Amino acid sequence: MSADPSNIDYAAVLADLEAKRDKLDAAIAGIRTMLGMPAGVSSAASVGSAGSNGSTEIEADTFFSLSIPDAAKKYLGMRKKPATTPEIVEALRRGGQTHAGGESFGNTLGSVLARVYGNGGGIVRVGRGMWGLAEWYPNKPRKPSAKAQKGESQDDSSPEGDDEVDPAS
Repeated sequence: MSADPSNIDYAAVLADLEAKRDKLDAAIAGIRTMLGMPAGVSSAASVGSAGSNGSTEIEADTFFSLSIPDAAKKYLGMRKKPATTPEIVEALRRGGQTHAGGESFGNTLGSVLARVYGNGGGIVRVGRGMWGLAEWYPNKPRKPSAKAQKGESQDDSSPEGDDEVDPAS
């Protein structure tokens, strides 16, 4: 027993779908505001789905020879939305990032991203274990470094600095 397509009120179906879309758009806008995200960042984009030029595809060498921070920034830029640490780990491994093979790479990546965030290096923490590009969050303050919190200068030289002259030479 199949429904007769001629008896379906497509105008009502369309109106219902548009009303649901409007509610979803309002919810999305509210969450973006809460996170401090600009309206232009697409949450529909995802890595692995080819764009018009295919630039979102992760190839075996996409991150080869890049540093961990540079590879993470490149991945986030390709993805066009925040990513969790495990998502970044998986992408960097697929993309051939040189240091991504080890079992503890997830911990290493988390530490590196936290350090980059603390130093204002272009990556920001947008939630627990969630990372985005700083350019997406222009009003989000960066995490102050431990030295800045203690009131110390960040360019203090170490006691055994390179500017000392070796008396034996």
